[in-house]
Amino acid sequence: MDWSQVAAVAVAVLTPLSPYLAKAGEEVAKEVGKAVFEKGKAIYSAIRRKFEDDQDEQAQQTLAQFERKPETARETLVAQLTQKAEADTVFAEALSKLVGDTRNILFRCLRERFQTQDLKEVYFRLGIGWSDLTGEMASRTEKAMALIQYIETRERLPELITVMWEVHPGLKC
Repeated sequence: MDWSQVAAVAVAVLTPLSPYLAKAGEEVAKEVGKAVFEKGKAIYSAIRRKFEDDQDEQAQQTLAQFERKPETARETLVAQLTQKAEADTVFAEALSKLVGDTRNILFRCLRERFQTQDLKEVYFRLGIGWSDLTGEMASRTEKAMALIQYIETRERLPELITVMWEVHPGLKC
């Protein structure tokens, strides 16, 4: 992944979590799924710490705006994260690892927890026919794995994350 892709995935993970980022505790984790929430919180903390360490007021304001209205600040936050990652390889590698860990959790969720109907809805929302990637006779797990491979090769992970949250709110994985 290039740094803009890492930044886009990080923001895609944080977008549905934005109402919960300032909160903490077991109740929030129960509501949105502990594994996803913990990884999202780690991504958020790394970003916030980087912006504070750099004393970047504009980036901090963008993050605050993102917390309140994520859709309006998404693109700006991705651009700022990309710029920070390109300038600081230590931050970039740390963010990349957090994004990779989150990606693995989401893919495991897609493969193991999404029921056939949910998986069909994900395919539909991504504009992929149910039989397009593997044929009609493939199992649900095979269809999930084919979708994962397709997403990775086409770098559509931010879009998949958005769709997964729409289809399975809270991603309790």
